[in-house]
Amino acid sequence: MSSQITTRLTCFAILSAIEVDLRQLISHVATDTATEKFLPSDVRANAEPRRIAHIGNGQGKPSDIDLLDYMDFADLAKLLGTLRNELENRGLNDTGWLAKRLVDLTPGRNRICHSRPLEVDDMPQFMDLAKDTLSKYAMLDFSALRETIERLRQEPTYVLGMSIPNFWSIGVATLQHNLPAPEFDDTGFVGRKQDRKVVDTYLRSSNPVVTIVGEGGAGKTALAMRCLYDLVDRDKSPFDLIVWVSLKTRTLTAGGIQTINTAISTTAGLIDSINTELAAPTTGTNIGAGFESILEYMREFKVLLAIDNLETLQAEKLRELYTNVPSGSKILITSRVGLGEVEVRYALGSLTPTDSAILFRSFARFLNRRKLAGADEKLILRYCDRLHNNPLLIKWFISAISDGHDPQKLLAPQSRSLDQAIKFCFENLYRSLSDDQRKIVEVLSCAGRPLAEPEVRYLLQGRVKEDALQWSLNMLHQSSMLRTEIEMLGSGVDAVSKLGLTDIASHYVAKLARPRNDMYDDVQKRLRDLHAVEQDESVRRSAYRYDPFVVHCSNRYEHVAARDLSRAISEIRDHRFDKAKQHVDRARSLAPDFSEIERVSAMLSQELGENYAADLHYKAALESNPSSVVTLYTYSYFLLRSDRYDEGLSVIDKALMLVGGNDAILSTRRAIFLVRLGRYEDASKLYNIVLKGTAVQYAKWRLTTTLESAECFRRWAETFSSHDDRTAAREKLTMAIKLLSALPDHNSRDPRIVKIVWKVVNDCLYLTHPDDMVWSSFVLDWTEKCVKEYGRPEDKLRSIYSAIRSLEKTTLHSRLIAIQATFDVEYTQSMPPSAASNQKSPPESTSVPAERIIGKVVRRKPGVPFVFVQDNSTKIEYFAHRNDMIVPNEWNKCYPHAVVEFDLGTNSKGVCAINIKLRS
Repeated sequence: MSSQITTRLTCFAILSAIEVDLRQLISHVATDTATEKFLPSDVRANAEPRRIAHIGNGQGKPSDIDLLDYMDFADLAKLLGTLRNELENRGLNDTGWLAKRLVDLTPGRNRICHSRPLEVDDMPQFMDLAKDTLSKYAMLDFSALRETIERLRQEPTYVLGMSIPNFWSIGVATLQHNLPAPEFDDTGFVGRKQDRKVVDTYLRSSNPVVTIVGEGGAGKTALAMRCLYDLVDRDKSPFDLIVWVSLKTRTLTAGGIQTINTAISTTAGLIDSINTELAAPTTGTNIGAGFESILEYMREFKVLLAIDNLETLQAEKLRELYTNVPSGSKILITSRVGLGEVEVRYALGSLTPTDSAILFRSFARFLNRRKLAGADEKLILRYCDRLHNNPLLIKWFISAISDGHDPQKLLAPQSRSLDQAIKFCFENLYRSLSDDQRKIVEVLSCAGRPLAEPEVRYLLQGRVKEDALQWSLNMLHQSSMLRTEIEMLGSGVDAVSKLGLTDIASHYVAKLARPRNDMYDDVQKRLRDLHAVEQDESVRRSAYRYDPFVVHCSNRYEHVAARDLSRAISEIRDHRFDKAKQHVDRARSLAPDFSEIERVSAMLSQELGENYAADLHYKAALESNPSSVVTLYTYSYFLLRSDRYDEGLSVIDKALMLVGGNDAILSTRRAIFLVRLGRYEDASKLYNIVLKGTAVQYAKWRLTTTLESAECFRRWAETFSSHDDRTAAREKLTMAIKLLSALPDHNSRDPRIVKIVWKVVNDCLYLTHPDDMVWSSFVLDWTEKCVKEYGRPEDKLRSIYSAIRSLEKTTLHSRLIAIQATFDVEYTQSMPPSAASNQKSPPESTSVPAERIIGKVVRRKPGVPFVFVQDNSTKIEYFAHRNDMIVPNEWNKCYPHAVVEFDLGTNSKGVCAINIKLRS
């Protein structure tokens, strides 16, 4: 007990000496000036009840001099102001300074005199006040203070013979309680301001059960007691009575773990102890009756029942008590393990490094280890860090040094003493974990670093069921085993929450509960696999940064879901949509907020023909990550196919704004929308800028962009032609021909080129006319050149017949006839007999079509307008374009294994399927 009250009595000795000297000075002033009434009315009102409590009420009406002995710091501070002039004439200069110091220390004085828990800085502040007062007023007597300071220096234990008069507690809150003197009185209560605030809020809330959980030695008991004493001191308490019961059975000392023989160790013992404190009859072995007795008292009065160290009993046996707490009463529990229900739980973590250092110095001073208390701050912080900033371990360490142990050996990596101390703090908590919770702890230990929650979910796949994982994580968070840290991502706009073991948990698992080797190897392999996915995605993005078939991750924590999304994309391309959905669902379980999940879901919905769902997925992806350029780019293609050109243009403009407005790929997509909206001039300018720039250096992109630009001029020419402005139309077609004539290196059989070339030729032939023979001759030159380079057009050019009629009487007529004949000859001679017989004959023909071919769809790539079909008889595969479907709407059903019937025809590449129809 002496270790807990020495600090309090030392402070009391100092404040009493200061009060004695000030009362003596004030008494001399009053006597010398013959002033009988010098006490303010409120000061007199405070002092009179204290005097009565001390000597009774039979001494007559006291004078102001008589009441001096019953005035505290606050009263004396007021008198310093009232008698300022007289006191300063006596040499007590600057009374305002001393009055302020007394007011500032009044709360500390009340804690000392009212038997309340001390704060860590109470003793230093009173010592400073004593030294400053003696220094500032060196010419004054202050004999009581000087003698007290000197005696404390020579004989510090003399204060143990002192007692604090009871009359100082007159007027203090009357809330009844049985709270013991706190164990932290020897150092004062250190830190925990935010913790006190939160727990106090919980105690004043409507929650019937409040549990403070955490590892052993974290300070749960100290925090609970500090908060309860705060309630006792409050003018208006929500409770009538506070009952404290401790179930502490073991304690950690410098010599090791010791058992408390007098501890309560059974549920019946706990019930009897509570009933005893409530002055209710004991119940022997009738536990049910005991519970009812406690609850009856809690219904009658507003009782705050505090049960310390509940983990030493099976909480389930107390279920009848903590699930039936009457309204107005409350149970406060400290435990290394939560109840798991009904409670509001507060997880108490370690002290901050600064508060740990303060506790270290304070406890070292208390044990008279002055050299240790005055050690370098860096050394103390290093000690505290090695002790995981755990208050109990810090005290254990200093006590062990006081007993002669070497600090270096105590904290050595293989120190058995430290391992045993940590085992005492942590073993009960670890043993209380469920199997799923223990697997999470082991995975975090094997990883060796904090992990984002998606990484945790990925590493636990196959170990913990999804529906149990989140609950287990929540329980671990509330047990103070996990710590959370925030990592800022990219430019600092986004952040990710990472989970890791607390230092003491990590120490315990690594030394005393080491995971199996096969688990460690598996965790490390999975982490390496994640790194490989990250590298692969980076390589593929470098080739085409907006590739819709690549999963685009904005940070490394999203790669846990990227594996499944990449597999989903592969399954979509192979039309295995059920498997694709399974991968998407698995990715969603790993990283629910990852925007790429919604984008891939949109791609899947598109392939299934569920365009409404696809639209919703794209919007969800953009809501999750508005700055995803690849999502905007992919969504724009969906809008383009849906003929929603205004929306598509808006989407592309957002993407361009995000990249700074200078991007060739996005600009060409914007130009496409401008073309579809009939804004040909704007589109042509944009194409011109892109083609002149250096951004489009890949031959593929330059070729595509050139073709799109040519198509823009062709469509522009159509608008002029429709308004009979032949000159302007010819000018735009000339620009298209110029672009096509300067195509980069290419395959002359490329369907994209062939298609646009013959569209331009067709439009040019339509505009031939005798009034402009230069233009007409230029068109024929271009047409003949195209025949040589690209071969026959896939479809007959209708406008060649109008050109023949228009130029019938000109020198160009024979050339046109020759071209037309070439088309017809190549059209028939290039086909095998079976194919030629299937072609549409001129009106005068009487040819009969051959029998239809039966086959099936064998290959189809997502996003392209063609498939490959196979003849069931010959097993030969043929190219089939969706424009050759007899019923256009059947195209969406042409997936692999679909049965079709078709004829044979030809295109620029040879024999192909035409007149395609699904068979039921």
